[in-house]
This record gives sequence, structure tokens and C-alpha cells, in this order.
Amino acid sequence: MEDSGKMISAVLFGAAIGALAGVLLAPDKGSSTRKKIVEGTKDWTSNLKDTAIRLKEKVQSFGESAEDELRKSVNNYKEEGEKIMAGSSANR
Repeated sequence: MEDSGKMISAVLFGAAIGALAGVLLAPDKGSSTRKKIVEGTKDWTSNLKDTAIRLKEKVQSFGESAEDELRKSVNNYKEEGEKIMAGSSANR
């Protein structure tokens, strides 16, 4: 899970650097270049926000399923313990 986050961050960072380099090297006027940088930053920020939301949803989903599995395990162990205790009480 951590590796996926690092990979997503690296891809987004690389895309941002590439976009910035492309805008800065383009033969436009300064005001036009600044406008493109602002627009590109807004797009990049929006994409980063969307990625963060999707990642948060995946983490929440994973946490919920892990919690469900843990509850099932606890209930199974509790039932087994009760059976063992009932069996040892009957043998007395």
C-alpha cells in the first residue's frame, strides 16, 4: 500500500515538473506563460486532491474489512473458548 502511494506521488511530481518545463520553454509572452503556470497548478492541485480522496476511500475500505475480519476471529475464538469451558465444566 505504501509503495503505491510513493509511485502515485512520483508520477504526479514527474508530470508537474514536465508540464512546468514545457510551459517555461514555450515561446510565449511572460503574461501568457504565467497564466499557463497558474492553470497548470490548478489542474495539478485538482488531480492531487482527487487522488488523495481515492486513496482515503481505499484506506477506509481496507480498515473496515480488516475490522470485520478481526470481529469474526474474536467471535470464533470466544465461541471456541465457551465450548472448552462448557466441556470442562461437564467433566467435573
